[in-house]
Amino acid sequence: MRMLTPFLIVAALVGAAPAFASSSDAWSEFRDDVKAKCVAALPEKLKNETVFVDEFGTEKYGVALISGRSDQEKARVTFACVYDKQSRSAQVTGAIGREYVRVLNDRQRAAVLERQKSNGATDESDESE
Repeated sequence: MRMLTPFLIVAALVGAAPAFASSSDAWSEFRDDVKAKCVAALPEKLKNETVFVDEFGTEKYGVALISGRSDQEKARVTFACVYDKQSRSAQVTGAIGREYVRVLNDRQRAAVLERQKSNGATDESDESE
């Protein structure tokens, strides 16, 4: 029993670690780091940049979409970003045209939600678009 006690203490501490990692401060730090690393990985600075960070990603990777006006493409584009949680590094895809992906900023998203609410639309009605 004496040898088992230290093991149980370590197991309890390790088991409690995810609770610390999932605090709102930790999630905020995670989102900020994903955003910073993904923006830094872009091949060019975008104008009117909008960044959406998926709050959960996957077990190993964070995921973000960065949208903005590209001088190179002469249009609004979106880049998908994959952030490695272990190495804390990010990689981005090539530019994806607005005809395929559109990331809304907070003001645009609020306007869309208000329009849907006034029209009585639900999430399911958007699937046909």
